[in-house]
Amino acid sequence: MGVGYLPGMPSERRGPEDPRPDALGPEGPHPRGPGAPPSDLPAPDLRDPGVVGPLRAALLSFYDARARALPWREEEDPYRILVSEIMLQQTRVETVVPYYRRWVERFPEVASLATAPEEEVLRLWQGLGYYRRARNLQATAREVVER
Repeated sequence: MGVGYLPGMPSERRGPEDPRPDALGPEGPHPRGPGAPPSDLPAPDLRDPGVVGPLRAALLSFYDARARALPWREEEDPYRILVSEIMLQQTRVETVVPYYRRWVERFPEVASLATAPEEEVLRLWQGLGYYRRARNLQATAREVVER
C-alpha cells in the first residue's frame, strides 16, 4: 500500500463506487480511472519527519477507527503470537479466529504442542489448509523446548 492510498493523504484516489461520502475526494475521480496508481507523483521521502509524522498519524487514526477485537491482539506470549501469525498466512482473519481459540485451548503453551502427536496437530489444523504450516509450527515448538 503506497502512501497515496491512505485516508486523508493528499494523493488519495477513490472511485465513484466507493460508498463513503467523500469518495471522490477534493479533486474528483482520477483521470486514469478509479484507483489508478499515482505514478505521476514523486515517491515520498520516508526519512523526512514531515512525511513520516502525518503518515504515522493517518495510520494510527485508521487503526483506532477500524481495529477489530481479535484474540491475539492483547497477547504478550511469543508462542501465541507466533501461532496467530502462522495461521494468518494466506488465510482470512474470520476463518482463523475459531481455529486460534481451539488451538490455544488444546496447546496453551509451546511444550504442549511440542509433545503432541502429529496426527492430533493436523486434526486440529484441518480446514486451514497448507498443512506444512502446522508441521513447521510443531517442529519449531520442539526446537524451542529442546533448547
